[in-house]
Amino acid sequence: MKIAIIDLGTNTFNLLVIGWDNNAAHKIHSSKISVRLGDGGFAEKRIQDVAFNRGLMAFSEHMQQAR
Repeated sequence: MKIAIIDLGTNTFNLLVIGWDNNAAHKIHSSKISVRLGDGGFAEKRIQDVAFNRGLMAFSEHMQQAR
């Protein structure tokens, strides 16, 4: 069995893919993509469109890698 975990943070989106067999887990893949969601909008407490699009692109890339 394979399991993918995506951690969506403010600065980076992280992907970890593990394999699970014989009652043991082993790392298959891990990667980090910088998204900087707070850039330009931190004071207003909102995510700017440019940062939002970086997040969408990073999530899409992680999904492709996980598949």
